[in-house]
Amino acid sequence: MMKAPGGALIPFDDDQADKVRKFKPGAVIRADFKEMRNGSYFRKWWTLVDYAFDLWSDGIDLMQYEGRDVLPNKERFRKELTIMAGYFHPVYSIDGSFTLEADSLQWSKMSEETFDKLYQATITAVLSKVLAHKNISREELDRAVDNLLRFA
Repeated sequence: MMKAPGGALIPFDDDQADKVRKFKPGAVIRADFKEMRNGSYFRKWWTLVDYAFDLWSDGIDLMQYEGRDVLPNKERFRKELTIMAGYFHPVYSIDGSFTLEADSLQWSKMSEETFDKLYQATITAVLSKVLAHKNISREELDRAVDNLLRFA
């Protein structure tokens, strides 16, 4: 949530807005509020992820699995991008193999210095692994993210 002029709390992004829409008007909701240390930088990271997801998912060939459409998923994309950036931990799966889980982005679990390193590594992953075929430069990516933030 983000505090708006006048004191109203508004959803931080589209994903949060979707969660808020699920509550019925007049519902009493309990929450634990904590101010983020650098909310604008966190928004910038999410804008980068959203932009990369939109470019990546626009070029996906749709397919089916057992009669169901296989669709791009922004949350899965975010986790995979975090793993590509090097922020993960290995965990066991039920079948005895292991998989990689993305590290939590919660401020209580990631320092601002670590988050800065994550941001830089995310840019590298976006340019070298996710959008390499689009030939986007670092400057173009930075400019696109900054422009999107101005209109957010």
